[in-house]
Amino acid sequence: MFEVEGGEIYNRISQLKNMEEEADKAAKEWLEQSGDRLMFRNW
Repeated sequence: MFEVEGGEIYNRISQLKNMEEEADKAAKEWLEQSGDRLMFRNW
């Protein structure tokens, strides 16, 4: 039942990348909202 085509692998990878980008955006937004951005930068 586990059939993997090249396209499927590519889709999985791009899905993971999108999730990473979303998490990155969320983290940046959270930092901006909490005002810890400067502290985080100097870390």
